[in-house]
Amino acid sequence: MSGPYELYVAPEFVQRLRSLAEAADKGDKRAARILDVAQGVIERLGDGTENGHHPLTDKSEVGQGDLRDCTASEFRSDPQAKLDCRLVWRQLAEQEPGQGPVRELIHVGLRHETPDTYEHSIATLERDPSESLAENDVFGKNDYVGQKNTATRNAALENQRTVALARAGVAPMSKSRPLGEADFGARTSSGATATRTRTLSDNKNGRGT
Repeated sequence: MSGPYELYVAPEFVQRLRSLAEAADKGDKRAARILDVAQGVIERLGDGTENGHHPLTDKSEVGQGDLRDCTASEFRSDPQAKLDCRLVWRQLAEQEPGQGPVRELIHVGLRHETPDTYEHSIATLERDPSESLAENDVFGKNDYVGQKNTATRNAALENQRTVALARAGVAPMSKSRPLGEADFGARTSSGATATRTRTLSDNKNGRGT
């Protein structure tokens, strides 16, 4: 199923974007690129042209939590680098008739930072890192396919999306909110922080400066 999707964001996700914007304003070119590329990924998640790199897995046995309902979209902090950044989100079924399915943005950052993306995501979702969630059993064992070929990853993503869209009764976290209400320090093309913070939905709909 393609977009459009309703985008929700956790407050921790918004804070990550703000932190990136602040670092970029201080001259951190890497932070500026991560912010810029992440904005593009988010826009494509909303219109359905981005469907992730691979599903995440259950790492509760090693104390990193169960993220079988979450997806990783990966990108580069440098055009010449490996896929060293990860945006974590989860697919949810339509919450209200006619609204469209939901994609909830959980975390964005370097894959191997400390804490890493699994730890950040588990904390944001307020899950016990040592608990395998029974409600995630519908996704199956969900073996790690991040290093597999494109066909294998896409098949795993399609299965995860199909299960998620058919799963009733799962809502965004109570602390999450629609993206249009989540302002952060957006950046202008010149690199300066905008005098008025803008939403990503403003950017997507062409209303930003």
